[in-house]
Amino acid sequence: MSNPGTDRRLRLCVVQLDGLPHTRTTENLWLPAEPLYEAGAGPGELSAAHLFSGTHPTVYDGIQELSTSATRSCLTELMSFLDRQSADVVVFPEYLVPLGCLETLREFSAGRVVVAGLGYVRNLAEAAELVALAETDWQAVDLLRCNVSVLIHDGSVHLVTKLSLADGENATAGEGVRIVELTLRGRQVRLAVAVCKDYLLWESNATVQRADIVCVPANSPTMLPFQPDAPRDHVRLLANAACHGGSQIIVPALDGPLVNRLGVEPIGKGFQAVILVEYDRYPQRPTALANPENSLALRAQIIGAADAAELAVLAELAELTATTPGKALRAQVSELRARLAGAGPLAQALEAYDIYLAQGFDPDKELHDLLCTHLAVTGGGQSVIRGRQARYIVSMLRELEAARAGRFGAARDTYQRLAERFAVADPPELVVVPAPRQAPPAEPERPSLLKYTRSTARDGTRSESWEIHDPDLAREFLLNPPTKTDRGASDE
Repeated sequence: MSNPGTDRRLRLCVVQLDGLPHTRTTENLWLPAEPLYEAGAGPGELSAAHLFSGTHPTVYDGIQELSTSATRSCLTELMSFLDRQSADVVVFPEYLVPLGCLETLREFSAGRVVVAGLGYVRNLAEAAELVALAETDWQAVDLLRCNVSVLIHDGSVHLVTKLSLADGENATAGEGVRIVELTLRGRQVRLAVAVCKDYLLWESNATVQRADIVCVPANSPTMLPFQPDAPRDHVRLLANAACHGGSQIIVPALDGPLVNRLGVEPIGKGFQAVILVEYDRYPQRPTALANPENSLALRAQIIGAADAAELAVLAELAELTATTPGKALRAQVSELRARLAGAGPLAQALEAYDIYLAQGFDPDKELHDLLCTHLAVTGGGQSVIRGRQARYIVSMLRELEAARAGRFGAARDTYQRLAERFAVADPPELVVVPAPRQAPPAEPERPSLLKYTRSTARDGTRSESWEIHDPDLAREFLLNPPTKTDRGASDE
């Protein structure tokens, strides 16, 4: 691998990310705040909007902030990793990066380009925030209800609004593809951003408009229509959501494992991953004397905290070195591969390494680094976020019931079942909701003033407990305790 600090080759990257789409549903619910929407049915009167948005807005804001905070945590770890890899262009999927993470993206954009799909703009306040940050003469009203993506270079924000909406996409049509000319590693580059379906309808114009690199943030169930019959004229950086898969970099003249005739092998459905290619140039026609020096530098799985098998393999993989004798190294690689189920990027890399070593080739440092470099993160995807939101809602409903602010038995039971469903992805712990963006500083944590425990509920099957920290709520509870019929067999 070349020295990324002196090489003029561009290091181009796509990220297949797992997260919550920042959009509204056909029922006009804000999807990031509706954990029941992943339960297979519309939430109806049990939606977070119905329960909290009007009468308890702080709780509703807290549900959303859990999503933003988890995404920001994952992005921070991921960007630190990509900074060490000297990435020049990084493309994230459509809809998956919340507006609350925009400042994180701007900080990371020093000396590089970041392209990310922010999603649906709900109100004029959000639109005005984007206009204030961006290099644009648009008015806030121009962004309202649009699907917005950003191209950020050295902190400068360029807005891209999607024109060609997918079937069932609940948004207002924007202006479409945007091309920005900029300098990277001393090279002048014309970089286009075409969001999902915009790319499909515009791609034939890319050559006419002299685009060198086309960035495609997508959130599409299939990526097959995005693949040309052959790589030609310009690089395509396709970043899709992990729930759909198919993210890849389409660029010619790649050799080695994990590549195909179009470029890098796509990432499978259900996995988070990073692809990074060192890009020299496209082959010249007629054929030049020197071939382009394009190469795959990274095809790394992003491994979450709940992926125990992958984390264990990754820890042992870090101990392997390219100086280990070939036969001994192959035995170790084979054993690690056998411990992984499925066909994620980590398993595919180990399989490719095993085949390479089985042919009698000595270990190669560049190949070793390519196949053994992967990333563990603490931030979670959809399942982790939804589990935390469900547990938070359960705790808030208990507090409201304790304060005699309503009866929420059906809602509480429903969200409790949802929390249990997602417990495998994120083991239960105390849910700490970060202060919402631009909110005043939180008050210091107060000691519990009242603890209420019900060992046995009326049906004899449940035990519950909650603590009340607010003095007014504690006073109200003591003045109006549960009636005898409301109590369990052993209330305290």
